[in-house]
Amino acid sequence: MSYKKIRYSFKNLDFDKKQIINIKAIKEEISNKKLGKYAIKLEMDSDTIDLKTGNFIVKNAMINNIEKVNDGYILYFDNFSQFGENEIDLEIRKYGFKFDFASQNKFTFNVEKHNTPNATIKAIGPNSIVLSGVDNGMEYRNTFGEW
Repeated sequence: MSYKKIRYSFKNLDFDKKQIINIKAIKEEISNKKLGKYAIKLEMDSDTIDLKTGNFIVKNAMINNIEKVNDGYILYFDNFSQFGENEIDLEIRKYGFKFDFASQNKFTFNVEKHNTPNATIKAIGPNSIVLSGVDNGMEYRNTFGEW
């Protein structure tokens, strides 16, 4: 059995021709949003870039929502790694662009845990119960005997 040698050559792409985008990142509280306490506003010097969730690399949290505003984006975070102080590290990557943070790219959020509701259950029949001490819109799950 004989083998043939094949040699491939690729064009050397010029990676120095990236467009540099300057970003100013500001921790911002937006009162009319559910996750407004955990938001960062990104002000960019170019509004021609269309960024998606996959362009953002975040450590210690996940992006819940991205909102495009006139001068940049607002990122809303959830699923933090722990309760209490969390340091979020943010990077942006997109082919053909280099993103420079003019200020900081690390932010600290104080993630608060909601209080456990004081729900009481009263049986009113063989197949029905009444929950008291609960708020409208709360979700309850029966997971193997635990609420």
